[in-house]
Amino acid sequence: MSRARMAGYTAYTVIFLLGILLGGGMPGEAMELVRLIFGEGGEETLEPYTPILLITIFLRNLATATLILASAPFAGLLPGVILLLNGFIVGGVVTYSVTEMGRTPLEVAALLLPHGIVEIPTLIYASTLSLEAGLKIVRGLFTREDGEALLRSYVRVILPLIFIAALIETFITPWIASQAV
Repeated sequence: MSRARMAGYTAYTVIFLLGILLGGGMPGEAMELVRLIFGEGGEETLEPYTPILLITIFLRNLATATLILASAPFAGLLPGVILLLNGFIVGGVVTYSVTEMGRTPLEVAALLLPHGIVEIPTLIYASTLSLEAGLKIVRGLFTREDGEALLRSYVRVILPLIFIAALIETFITPWIASQAV
């Protein structure tokens, strides 16, 4: 792995973690953002273990990954904002769930970790690819081969991992969470 790619992974991971800290300190604001993005009740209004929930989660996360990659000409700025906001939401939801809803840290972990272990690294990977492509675009070095490699990574790595995360979030996370209660 190149130094530049490792630097991208590291920077975006730090940005995501910073978002968690910020959201954890401002759970009310984070929950407002959740309501703004997902509406009142969000995905909780959909029945668990259903294909419609799977499709909803998959398309939402796929749209995020696609936006991250499509933002390559902005050389990493938009992926950083997206990861910061995702971290902000995670931190806020965790704090709100524990302090306002009375959930235990184990229950919250059961709701977030199973799919988050796949979803977050995939978004960080997409962000790193976007940054690499963006820097090449800015320098005028982006080639057709670079575009094809980016598309291959999207189809072969990002798309399947986003689908796996959606499967986990739809069918496994609710079961694990029910066992943690």
